[in-house]
Amino acid sequence: MNANMMRGFTMIEMVIVLAIIGLFAAALTPMVTNYVDQSRVAKAQSDLRTIGEAISRFEKDVGRYPMWSTANALLQDSTANVVTLRGPGNLPTETSTTAWTSATPTDSDCLNTCQFDDLQNQLLTNAPAYATASTLAKPFKWKGPYLDSSADPWGNSYLANIIRCKSSSNSACFVLSAGPNGRVETSFTVSKTTSINPAGDDILYRIK
Repeated sequence: MNANMMRGFTMIEMVIVLAIIGLFAAALTPMVTNYVDQSRVAKAQSDLRTIGEAISRFEKDVGRYPMWSTANALLQDSTANVVTLRGPGNLPTETSTTAWTSATPTDSDCLNTCQFDDLQNQLLTNAPAYATASTLAKPFKWKGPYLDSSADPWGNSYLANIIRCKSSSNSACFVLSAGPNGRVETSFTVSKTTSINPAGDDILYRIK
């Protein structure tokens, strides 16, 4: 009988221990989830700064922003035809299709056939074939690669409204992540005279 009582007490103790473990797990799960979410946001912020700074270095080296599908275009930025630069990963959704996600973008800052291009084409592989050797007549050259290419922490493409880097543009130029919900909610066109407030859970880094 004493042995049965001991076994009974042991089982009760085990149940209590398991219950306590369950309570701890329930309490820790939201904390761990929140930590993971914050880590992803911090990673996106760091990536955006890296991409933005890479685009600025590109401009200093090449003498223009990456707004052309081919290096044979005229130097004047009025001839630019790349509206949006997109990183690898899934294309985010939008509340309404604009130049962020449109397969055939149109924009008043763009001349000729407007299009999007991949970030890696401009900053990683030099697909437009910008000059890689400078001369007295053409002192600028492509000195990349400027960054490693990656998707945002949620598997979606980083996006840059690169056409807004034109010297004549009245809008802010920035690179963004659609954030945890994977939906771009920040307008493609934001006045450059105002501070940019990301819409929804978007995360962005201003280039100019």
